[in-house]
Amino acid sequence: MFLSFTNDYTFKNVEGICVKRIGFILMAIMLIALMAPACMAQSAQTVVNVKGYVYKGALPVDGAKVQIYSWDGEKMGTSPMSTTVSATIDGLSGAFEFKNVPYDPSKTFNWVVQAEKDGAQAHAMVYIVPPQQAGEAPKAEPIVLDLGMWDWKTDLRGMVQSGNLATNALPISDATVKIYARDANGTVGTTPVATAITDASGQFDIPNVLGYGQYQAVAITKDNHVARTNFTAYQQETHVNLVMTDIILATPTPTAKPGGSTSGGFFGLPGFEAVLALAALSGTSLFLRRR
Repeated sequence: MFLSFTNDYTFKNVEGICVKRIGFILMAIMLIALMAPACMAQSAQTVVNVKGYVYKGALPVDGAKVQIYSWDGEKMGTSPMSTTVSATIDGLSGAFEFKNVPYDPSKTFNWVVQAEKDGAQAHAMVYIVPPQQAGEAPKAEPIVLDLGMWDWKTDLRGMVQSGNLATNALPISDATVKIYARDANGTVGTTPVATAITDASGQFDIPNVLGYGQYQAVAITKDNHVARTNFTAYQQETHVNLVMTDIILATPTPTAKPGGSTSGGFFGLPGFEAVLALAALSGTSLFLRRR
């Protein structure tokens, strides 16, 4: 009886140990299954290449120290992730590049780039454009840093045009342009942070007012036509076009008077309206960097 009791007790004890081990193994398998997606996501972290140029006024600058720092939404990190020097790359002076820079798509800005030479500094945010269609990769917008401009502010310039942009669109003067801040969720503020009026060429300029961030520009004509566009200010110059899709303007061609000139155009000048249209369209060239 004693031997039988001992064997029975030993069997049950071994059976209990086996059940516990199986339980531990199942728990381990479940933990691995839960952790695997996170590990895979970390190993497949999205990276981009950040490229740009350093200027001072009209001239590109070689030999500037260029560093990339983390950005927490309010301030840059204390130590750079990487450091390089601007140089001539592929025949273009003042160029720099940071390769394989990781980023979090849930944030507007992950990184800030700083250029420095001879005591002058310039900063710009790294702005990542998400994929626009399947199979595309995210891309960092090129950065231009100007050691001769104000820092941490953008010079916002833009133009308000009629809706027939592809066919002799004309600028709209005396339109009120209001700039509103947008938060990370895309919510637009109710109070404008800046306001401007378009000139005779339909252009406006808001210098050294807006910090880097997300905004919405709203243009309102005198007869209350409205155009809106969202934009991101991430460097020292930002350019915005607002198109009034419900306004179609074109330079009229007057009917030739009897006995008058049949050459067409205003003031008897052939093709004068075409010249006006080209002048209006060429106004966009003024959005290029003032160098």
